[in-house]
Amino acid sequence: MGKGDHRDLESVSAFPPAGAYMIESPQLQWAFIRKVYALVAMQLLATVAVAAAVYFVPAIRRFFAARTPAAVAAFVAIIVAPIILLLPMVFLRKRHPINLVLLALFTVSMSLAVGLGCLSRKGIIIVEAASLTLVVVVGLTLYTFWAARRGHDFSFLGPFLAAACLILMLYWLAQVGQPDPDRPPLLLAFL
Repeated sequence: MGKGDHRDLESVSAFPPAGAYMIESPQLQWAFIRKVYALVAMQLLATVAVAAAVYFVPAIRRFFAARTPAAVAAFVAIIVAPIILLLPMVFLRKRHPINLVLLALFTVSMSLAVGLGCLSRKGIIIVEAASLTLVVVVGLTLYTFWAARRGHDFSFLGPFLAAACLILMLYWLAQVGQPDPDRPPLLLAFL
């Protein structure tokens, strides 16, 4: 898998069919991991960019607030588009160039739907949550690539992850039961 070899590792014609017993080489595993992390990071970046644009651009806010027939049609189209795109994504998931185009369209349509959610009264919380998620994913991606190149193992972090998730869930439950007016709602964006 040198630099001159430009085959997509997930395309059907790239490799002969492998048995269930076959263990992939580390190069194939790294290529797959890089591809997945790149796709997730691009999806989150698109979501943050579109949601922020919908929230911060006054013309978009005025367009949807006007409740004109065009605004209602756009609203319905934005809400229905991700659902409609799921069907071809399921049936064309193994056709390589088409599945990436459908994934990009799905990402944009979901980003627009998240942007519509940002038009609510406290929409900035959605933008903050998406931004924080993007920062965490990029940070974890960089750390994972750095640590894996040096041969570090992450298995010891399992108990810490479970404890952190439990603490966050309990904090969220306490905030839902008795919200503290002195704490900013940004803390809920972490969930």
